[in-house]
Amino acid sequence: MKKLIKLTLLLSFTLTAFARGGAPETEADYIVPTSPEYVPFSRFKVEIVDRFEGEHTQQISYIFPEFLVGEAKRVITLKRIPGTENSWTSPELDAHCTVTGDDFSCNIYVNKFKENGLITAERAITHLPQLNLSEEQRRGLAGVIRSFYSHEPAGFLSYDID
Repeated sequence: MKKLIKLTLLLSFTLTAFARGGAPETEADYIVPTSPEYVPFSRFKVEIVDRFEGEHTQQISYIFPEFLVGEAKRVITLKRIPGTENSWTSPELDAHCTVTGDDFSCNIYVNKFKENGLITAERAITHLPQLNLSEEQRRGLAGVIRSFYSHEPAGFLSYDID
């Protein structure tokens, strides 16, 4: 019985350590501000490629969902803007971030005025029929895409850095 209690306590401690600070998160939460009818489609996970590790971090990278950028496994890499504490830029996006305790969070802005054509609402919406989605999902995601490319900020990204 004592072995079972010790094993249970050890397992509980191990799971708690893993869930909170035992291993870095591999995904960030992302929310696109949108109108109420599209809210069910506006929250998703973004894969972290290069995570924020502290003030020495010079690059952060994420894989945005295929439906949002019109391309599978698109890595968007943002570099720290020199002379800023936590502002980042890439040809596609800008991010203005804060660190509060263990939380790294960013307001994301689409670079609409750079003539790069790298990510656009038209490209993302045109790509939707190639995905295996219901009609309801296509309509909902098209609304989220329009919000992502037209609202400021385009979204909120956050994850635990502990």
